[in-house]
Amino acid sequence: MIGHIKIKPIKYLYNTILFIISTKTFVLIASLTNVTIGIVTSIIFFLSVLILILEYIKGNFILKKSVQPIFLFTLVAPILVSFLTFKLDLRMLFLQLFYFIVFLLSIQFYFKYGRKSVYKVFLYSLLFTCFFGLLSVVNPLFFSSYSLLSDSLAFYGGRAFGFYLQPNALAMGINLMYIGLILSYSNIKQMLVLYPIVFISILITGSRTGVAVFVITSSIFFWRLIKYRFTTFIKFGLIITLVAIILFSSIVPKIINSYYSDSSYTQLEERIEYILGINENPFKKISSDGSMQDRFEYQKKYIKMISQRPFFGYGFGVQHNYFDNNNLIDSAHNTFLEIFFQGGIIYFLFFLLFYLHYIKIGINARYKMYDQKIKIATWSILALFFFYFFFSTTLLTERVLYVVIGFISVCSEINILEFNEDTDNYSRI
Repeated sequence: MIGHIKIKPIKYLYNTILFIISTKTFVLIASLTNVTIGIVTSIIFFLSVLILILEYIKGNFILKKSVQPIFLFTLVAPILVSFLTFKLDLRMLFLQLFYFIVFLLSIQFYFKYGRKSVYKVFLYSLLFTCFFGLLSVVNPLFFSSYSLLSDSLAFYGGRAFGFYLQPNALAMGINLMYIGLILSYSNIKQMLVLYPIVFISILITGSRTGVAVFVITSSIFFWRLIKYRFTTFIKFGLIITLVAIILFSSIVPKIINSYYSDSSYTQLEERIEYILGINENPFKKISSDGSMQDRFEYQKKYIKMISQRPFFGYGFGVQHNYFDNNNLIDSAHNTFLEIFFQGGIIYFLFFLLFYLHYIKIGINARYKMYDQKIKIATWSILALFFFYFFFSTTLLTERVLYVVIGFISVCSEINILEFNEDTDNYSRI
């Protein structure tokens, strides 16, 4: 106790770790300190384990049924695949353990400090990420010495990445944090105010999948809002939506045309024009898009190799070995193919168990007395899973994903318990 200020070091440690994980600032820390990302990640991992051990000693450690599917998918499945294929990537296995620890940490945080604390973590993380995402358009090298090494400015053609390194990862992180914010928001109007900020931040990454997922998530959010808070939507939501449409359809293209005359920003300009070209035939756009056609070629190679080992796959985390030998070119840009390639049908069954668990949560939320926040967040994460898995291979490696699904898992089991900060107790709504 210092004066009248009560210091809670464990709470600050919780908040700091979850903030670093959500914002991906472990890359920023590594860049500023010249320490490798692996060491920074290891430090965060051991601090997370330390928190869980302290909670266990105090008798506060909580394990629920929702832990089982994520435990089987993140740890048991990779170990089994490694045993069956006699191939093991220790770095990848460590990361899988890290994802599971992050999941446990998010559960402990929710039970210990309640939804209001969850809301604060995601709000600060979202604003921080959006700010540095927008800043990286002005200077893509901002806080990213790695961009000089990988020549990513030229490769991505001005698309925002900052210390996220990869534009799609930035868009994905923002989408996940927005879903987390929906899960824990306390004021609908705040969510609507954030709506155009989040959309612009995703738009400037030039990530087509990122924009598509945000549109799907927003559609779910607005549908629930129209159904249950129609007056609020008309008075406030409709105005925000109209302003956003005007901004995206007229003002943003003019800014692009006047600002990005530099050839370094060519790809960003092309991507945004591609996204905003809603009047064009989508099938024609896909067939004429070089990036999409390249991905189809990558996927043909994956499908051919998977057909040779359909049951057990080639081993967990071994794709880079086949890239080096020119058996494969780039990644499959398809999570389903990645899963089948690594562990075949066996690994896919574990994934299916993991995914069906959250479908069950979504169905239960439809019929039980869960509030609208959980319904929106659960179905948004399911939509994100389903859509992203056809166009991306990086979703399952995003740490913030395991934070979000941890909070959704908690909400599904406690059937709406809200933390009362005045009494340090939970009360059922």
